Amino acid sequence: MSLGTWSILLLTAAAAAASPRIIGGSSTTIQQHPWLVQVDQLGVSSGAWVQSCAGSLVSNGWVISAAHCFEGWTYPDITYRRVRVGATTRNEGGTTIALTRVVKHPDYRKAARFDADLTLVRLATFVDFTPTVQAGVIYGQGTETATNTEVVLSGWGQLGLGQPSAETLQETTVKIVDNAECARRYGEGITSNMICAGILDQGGKDSCQGDAGGALTIDNVIVGVISWGEGCASGYFPGVSTKVSAYSNWIIDTAV
Repeated sequence: MSLGTWSILLLTAAAAAASPRIIGGSSTTIQQHPWLVQVDQLGVSSGAWVQSCAGSLVSNGWVISAAHCFEGWTYPDITYRRVRVGATTRNEGGTTIALTRVVKHPDYRKAARFDADLTLVRLATFVDFTPTVQAGVIYGQGTETATNTEVVLSGWGQLGLGQPSAETLQETTVKIVDNAECARRYGEGITSNMICAGILDQGGKDSCQGDAGGALTIDNVIVGVISWGEGCASGYFPGVSTKVSAYSNWIIDTAV
């Protein structure tokens, strides 16, 4: 099925080899992360829209996010969710767009609680690409990233566990953690479809509540979708993201 302009770029494994606010980060602008969108939820009691997760444009009509961002007692009524594109400030600016379809990965929660924590969201209207609104780039199926590679986290989530959310978009840099070491520290729940990243035995930098669904990037290529973790910015427990390259083919098959 064709739906709008598919402008995502797939990087091959060979090319890659050659080449939850964010805690401990700094303010940035949407121009630096133009694929990033806010996922808003409508409060049943308040009647107000509030950013609750994030996502990334992969074409002019589809967004990838975390599957767990589309749960709760108001779901599957997708009228309680929307996205905001092209905005640096949380809950302000840019353009808000309704949703028409949410497609969770069929393996979500099968192998582990947050395994395949990935969803594709179809927008009610196509976006126009501008300096603040662009489709992201993802790796091809099966591409791996080396341990200790620097990756960038971005989002509007909490400044710290239990603290207020950021008013403006934040970013920080952490490092890929070996999956075996990540699994040793967590004890269970880590699969080969996940990427762990943080500052081991130091902490201080991480995603937090409200950043889930957003992007983990290397050189502006989306390699992970922020998913879960124990606390925020722990030196012992790194943050965990869904490995996009484990699902690249599914993303294309579903959204094109």
